[in-house]
Amino acid sequence: MKLEQDPRITQGPGFFPAVIDWGRRVALSFNPLVDAIGPIRAGAKSISETLDGPAFKAFLGSNSTGAPQNVVTVLTALSEEFDTNGCFETTGPNAGRFTPNVAGYYLVTGRIYLQGVGGNLVNAQGHINKNGAQAALLGLDASGAFAEPFWQRSGAALIPMNGTTDYLTFSYYASVSAGTVTIAGDADGAVTSWTAHLARRL
Repeated sequence: MKLEQDPRITQGPGFFPAVIDWGRRVALSFNPLVDAIGPIRAGAKSISETLDGPAFKAFLGSNSTGAPQNVVTVLTALSEEFDTNGCFETTGPNAGRFTPNVAGYYLVTGRIYLQGVGGNLVNAQGHINKNGAQAALLGLDASGAFAEPFWQRSGAALIPMNGTTDYLTFSYYASVSAGTVTIAGDADGAVTSWTAHLARRL
């Protein structure tokens, strides 16, 4: 479809509605061209099929003090910044799970900030998990390899999901020389958080 040229819009009471209407007509012309790009390669999916896939971001809104240590622990007390398809659970027995409803490859990112209170961290790990098993390790500081009061790591992984039963979680493992563990959080979601979005459909 050929895009219209100058809409010949003049300022006046109907100026903005006319601009909006012209923009809609341009989109109707442009969207088919965008979707045509994807299938050029055999087996590729249209771009619009990926753009409407599940995506979310969850974060720890404040510090979690006295956090469990010496055991792998899934982060569950998280807040959502966005959840496009309602696939991330914040309450109930499955809190902290992302169960996408579209099959595909998902780009998953995570970031965690751990603190030793009253002692140094001597073991700190971050995990991205698929169906309860570790799928990616966000940096590893093994016991005895370091002794610091603070530890922050981030990472990403591309993980295939079946769109029905597969789910993702975000967890950590930490221990301290003495005292307790705190997981740092903030209201802006800039400290401890994780995200996932559909990168390509299966």
